[in-house]
Amino acid sequence: GLCAGIYSAPPRRLECYSEMMLHDKSPEFNHFDDGEDKLKMVFNVFKGQGKGGVTKPSVMIPFPEELKPFLHFLVNCEPKRAFLFQDRNRKRYSPNSLGIRLKQLLGVGCNVLRSMYITEKYKNISKDILETATAMGHSVDVALRAYKKDIV
Repeated sequence: GLCAGIYSAPPRRLECYSEMMLHDKSPEFNHFDDGEDKLKMVFNVFKGQGKGGVTKPSVMIPFPEELKPFLHFLVNCEPKRAFLFQDRNRKRYSPNSLGIRLKQLLGVGCNVLRSMYITEKYKNISKDILETATAMGHSVDVALRAYKKDIV
């Protein structure tokens, strides 16, 4: 349930979920934040987080509503549970073991899920850009370079 369903949110790398704590909100780990209006996943530890000596800010992603019952079950029924994904011995799943478990549950791995997500999310972007550029009388290259410089 939870392992497979977590990928209904924008899929992060396995390392992000491997470092996800249930109760500890220290900046050395990823954790949950139930402040403000919605429950969010806070990612403090992720690939490229400290590249080039520059620390990137935390990334916050809303937690999928349909998964809240699973999370509340873990928090309330297992108060000593430290990590979101851990084995029966209370040891954190490594990214590799989490990937194996995900593939057992879904039949596909993390990278395939990430690829599927981004393909679905941007499936119409090429068509939209072409239609807009044609309607405005210029090329797609001009539209991307001149009007939306921050994505090229």
